[in-house]
Amino acid sequence: PEHLSLYCLTLEEGTLMNHQVKTGLLPEPDPDLAADMYNLAEKLLEENDYLHYEISNWSKLDHESLHNLTYWHNKPYLGIGPGAHSYLGTYRFHNIASPRDYITKTINRTTDSQESIGISYDSISNIPTVASIENIPQQLEMSETMMLGLRLSQGVNLQAFSERFGVTLQAVYGDQIEELISWGLLKEQDKSLTLTPRGKLLGNEVFLRFF
Repeated sequence: PEHLSLYCLTLEEGTLMNHQVKTGLLPEPDPDLAADMYNLAEKLLEENDYLHYEISNWSKLDHESLHNLTYWHNKPYLGIGPGAHSYLGTYRFHNIASPRDYITKTINRTTDSQESIGISYDSISNIPTVASIENIPQQLEMSETMMLGLRLSQGVNLQAFSERFGVTLQAVYGDQIEELISWGLLKEQDKSLTLTPRGKLLGNEVFLRFF
């Protein structure tokens, strides 16, 4: 395949497997074994010319997922259809999940073909197919930009962060960055902040430091 996504097993509430682990019918996932499997996957895929461009994603040259790259760069995207999620301006919202209800609300909407829908809380919330909407404050946007960007092998570009938010990365997260670098979980190279190999294995612990 030209693209591979490999994720460690996560137990979810309400699933049969989670119940079986809780009741002792199945053993709990072994984090050390998961780390060994991850390292083996990295080795085998690199030997077969796969680029490790994101923590859980590998691809052949020029076959990275463009949709996912948009998401990991925390850039705007528009979702169309039942249950689809969107992120425009400072608003994150999703459509109703029921296909039947979605179609009904779409058919019943009378819209001038020339109508332009602005990006504001009121304009988005007035769209009949939108189920919920959330305004993302800048501090949360910065935190999510760090969490998502650090998943990428190229990391978070220092200049791009400053241009986007009007403040330097060091001014906002200087203490956290210094601490994570001292722990061997982050490194700064080519004017970007990236995870170390150890940081990839402990990514969730790193991400929490930016919230």
